Formats: sequence, structure tokens, C-alpha cells
Amino acid sequence: MIVRTRRLGGILLGAVVLACVLVFCIISVRRSAWGLSHSVLAANGVATARILIPDEVAGDPARLVVRPRNNLVRVVSLGRMEDGRGVEIVLVAGYAGGEERVTVSGLPDGVQEYRLTLSPAPVDLDGDGIPDAAELRSATDRHRFRAWFCAIAESQFYRIWDGWIPEQRDCAGLIRFSMREALVRHDEKWLSRAGKLLLRTSLPDVQAWAYPDVPFLGTRLFRTKTALAGGEDGSSFSVDDFAPFVTARLLLEHNCVPLGKSLAGLEEGDLLFFEQSDLEVSDRDEAMHVMIWLGAREGEPMLVYHTGDRKAGQVRKLSLKTLQEHPDERWRPVAENPAFLGAWRLAILDDARGSR
Repeated sequence: MIVRTRRLGGILLGAVVLACVLVFCIISVRRSAWGLSHSVLAANGVATARILIPDEVAGDPARLVVRPRNNLVRVVSLGRMEDGRGVEIVLVAGYAGGEERVTVSGLPDGVQEYRLTLSPAPVDLDGDGIPDAAELRSATDRHRFRAWFCAIAESQFYRIWDGWIPEQRDCAGLIRFSMREALVRHDEKWLSRAGKLLLRTSLPDVQAWAYPDVPFLGTRLFRTKTALAGGEDGSSFSVDDFAPFVTARLLLEHNCVPLGKSLAGLEEGDLLFFEQSDLEVSDRDEAMHVMIWLGAREGEPMLVYHTGDRKAGQVRKLSLKTLQEHPDERWRPVAENPAFLGAWRLAILDDARGSR
């Protein structure tokens, strides 16, 4: 009887121990789910991570403030989990790579920080031939680029900068030079070199990335050949497809998206292309010409462009009205002019998938 009691006691004790172990494991599993769901995200604009905070740690969700320090992710939702056990914060990746630190303030115990890495992904979901990560996907960055791009291009009218080498001074060269300079970090060193020559200097920089550290492209900003169909496998991207230099023709064919021949709704930094097919030139690229739309200046729409001759060419600025009344009808930006190829937008500014 004593032996049986001891055996029964041992069985009961074992059951209690097993139950405790199971409860501990369940609690551990549940606790392990709290915090950041992923430490690495693909920077493809759609990858998602979640921060789960238990109620006893989160406190009142209405008091929580979530801030991505480097703007590499965006907060799309903050609220209670479906099972009511805590708070869920949903983050969606942007298109730029790097280290991100997300702080959650308003917690009863202070501020909590979560770290994750964004890895750029070579995708072209909008099918324009430019890696999505190398485009300016936010409306803020597009606005900042346009402001810098136009300020730098317009400044060349007053005095051509030494940094724009003579061998590349033509109509497409003005686009390339202004584009690169608009995308750099405009630090004190840059401003000390260009500040006195720049029309506007109090402009914020593009946030997504800075030239020459452009995702996948580096200094090879411009596509030089037709892209394969866009897709998530990144097969349409090869370093050999891009280069630091393109002609006006390649700029139009592979690096811009068409807007049509109407000038209504153009934004500063958009481009107007012309082709004088009747010119007798050895290189058909020489028959192409491009101008930069500056938007409103001095009370009316203005444009800036280089006349094209690398040795004797000039940067000129003129009003839309003056161009529309050009004595040579081939230079008038009107629908009935076959030499006018229409308005175009740089592909890095293409917002076909919408802004953040």
C-alpha cells in the first residue's frame, strides 16, 4: 500500500513537473513572438515587418508614437492585436537600403528601439526599365530633386560651372550634369564650391539615397538599351545596360516616360524634346534637342537649354511665349509641329505606382 502510494505520488509529481514545463514552453513561445518580426527586409516597397508589444508593456496604444529614424520604412498601422493580447505596429519597407532604427515612445517604461536592415531588391514593378530602388518613390523626394535639378540647370545660364566639363557641354549634357549634381549630398564642401554660383541654396536634400551611392546603378545613372519586361526576379537589370553618359536620343528612348504634346500640367524638371529630321548631319543624334521646363519664373513659364555646340554653344533661358512665337516653326512646342516630340518626364520621377 505504501509502495503504491509512493508510485502514485511520483506519477502525480511527474505530471505536475511536465505541466509546468509545458506551461513554461508555451509562455516562452508566446514571449518569443513579442518584438520585431523580421530583422531584415527586402527594400522592394511591399515587404512588411511587425512590432508586437504585450499590453502590460505597451500601456495605452493612443499614447504610442512610432518614428523610423532614417525613413527607410513607413508605419501603416498601429492598433490592438486581433486576440486583444497586445499592440501591433505594421511597417512597410521603402526602396532604399541601409540600417533602420524604429523608436516607440509613450511606453510606461520609456522608449523602446527596434533595429532592422533594409536590403535593396532589383525589381521593376512599373516596367519603365529603371530599378524601383533607384527611382525617387516619395513625393517629397521628387519635389526636392526637381527643385535642385532646375536650380542647378538655371544657374548655368548665368555662369557655367567648372565642374561641367567642356567635352560634355551640349543639350543632353545639361540634363546629365544637373541630374547628378541634384542627387549629391549638398554638404558644406559642395556649397563652398557651388554656393556662390547657385540661385537657391536653402533646399533640403533627397532622402532616399545620394549620388554616387545609387542602388544597383552607382554612377551609371542612365539606361542605354531596351529593357526586358519588368519582373520580381530582377532579370532585366545588368550593369552593362547602364552608363554614366547618354545622348539626347538615348535619354528620350530609355530614361524618360512620355507625357504627350500638351504642355498643361507639366512640372518643373520635365523635358521638351525636338528632332529636326531635315538637318544634314552625320550622326542622327545631332538632330535631337532637349529643353528643361523650369515652370513659373518672372511671372511666366520659362525653359532653359544648351544650344548643343560643345565648343561655341551657350546655355539660354527663354519664356514659353518666346518659344511659341519662334520664327522657325520647327521649334514651336505645339501639337501640329512634327519636329516637336512632346513633353517627357525622367523615369526616376515616374510615380506610376503612386507615392508613399
